[in-house]
Amino acid sequence: MNESLKTYELLRVQLISAFAGAREKAEREGQPVLAAVSVEVEPQTPIAMISALPGYDAQRFFWQCQTDVMVGFGATQTLTAESGQARERFFWCEQQWQALRARLWVEGPCLPRWCGGFAFDPEATTSELWRHFPAASLTLPRLMYLSQHGQAYLMVTHWVAADTRSDALACQLLNEWSQLLEKAEVISSAVEASTDYALQDCLDASLWKDQVADTIKAIQQGTMHKAVLARTVVMTLPHSVLVAEVLQQLSEHYPEAYLFAFERDGHCFLGASPERLVRLQQGQLETMALAGTMARGKTPSEDAGLSDQLMNSRKDRYEHQLVVNSLREALSPLCRSLTIPETPCVYRLAQVQHLLTPITGELSSEVGALSLVSVLHPTPAVGGLPRDIALRHIRAHEQMDRGWYAGPVGWLDSDGNAEFAVALRSGLLRDDKAYLFAGCGIVADSQPDAEYQETCLKLKTMVAALSA
Repeated sequence: MNESLKTYELLRVQLISAFAGAREKAEREGQPVLAAVSVEVEPQTPIAMISALPGYDAQRFFWQCQTDVMVGFGATQTLTAESGQARERFFWCEQQWQALRARLWVEGPCLPRWCGGFAFDPEATTSELWRHFPAASLTLPRLMYLSQHGQAYLMVTHWVAADTRSDALACQLLNEWSQLLEKAEVISSAVEASTDYALQDCLDASLWKDQVADTIKAIQQGTMHKAVLARTVVMTLPHSVLVAEVLQQLSEHYPEAYLFAFERDGHCFLGASPERLVRLQQGQLETMALAGTMARGKTPSEDAGLSDQLMNSRKDRYEHQLVVNSLREALSPLCRSLTIPETPCVYRLAQVQHLLTPITGELSSEVGALSLVSVLHPTPAVGGLPRDIALRHIRAHEQMDRGWYAGPVGWLDSDGNAEFAVALRSGLLRDDKAYLFAGCGIVADSQPDAEYQETCLKLKTMVAALSA
């Protein structure tokens, strides 16, 4: 027996044993149970895997954050909030998740993870563009490759009933896994950028700048302290966009970012976000204030000069402090301890640099991960202050459907550990078109032309990845 057959047989035996245990639980309880089984496998190339089966069960998922990588295929179960529950979407998903926890059968070294995202504003007018991405959607993938700290695992999930044949189910899922590995294609990063594409503003630049000017006037009149305005551009390419190729480019150029992709029925929302919304691990939380932007320099000395300019910018430091103060106010009642440095640092990315303040804390009570997300989202970095007034202003003036752009995306496991990023530096791909999004924080000292140029800087992340 060769090595691959030995591996297959070992995995098959492990899965049969796990599904047999789940079947016994189903017999005892008189209802199907949700089996989540993880087994160790050989390390794979994650981005190659995402190229394997386009349209697998109409859903694919990719997530990469430093040493944590996930690639998911299909959907065993999905937690959603329909239009009637949109305003309570975090609570609604939390309730569904809690109900399913009692029916879980978990076996193996890894906990099952729900993966997905939330719309930026469930009360905003929605468009056809985002019809595959509801106000809330968290999916338990049917097959998921998970890599953590050099160890690789396959997690399979399936509903198991009292009459389920464990051997047949194990073979079926392992055959699907084998087909994925056979069809995975390593994507080359050795390509040059092309100029064979077209970019078009969805709202004329002069009109968008007028919106900024109106927002500045409202802030100066005391209506609010800050509002974030975003814009959309459409990038048309001479061919259909391949998700794996875009992810490869983003991974090469933004290794420190949250890399994500959610594909639904041929529509893919992906990006490389620099901003963590929250990481929760056994009651310890990590988040950040990220606001204030400057271009990168072409030389080390120019770059250092721009960094100093950013640190000494009254406008950017004020905008940043608004975010810090808001996070302190939101988190203090929930935490036993909260650590917030007094001075931000400069966070350098390939195209831009930001002011960043890392924030850590210890939760004081049993606060659910999604409840914590609901408290933090939207931060002033993507919404504004006061939050409700800024959101009403955005709905009335922005003239675009953000969908999942600037919303929380990430994962939640069966023990309540979670990690969510803010979906920035992102785009929605459909065939040969990419809808790209970028925004900036408007305060009293903002200038419309400068804010427009800031969005152009931020759009370069996705334009560069797509043009390659």
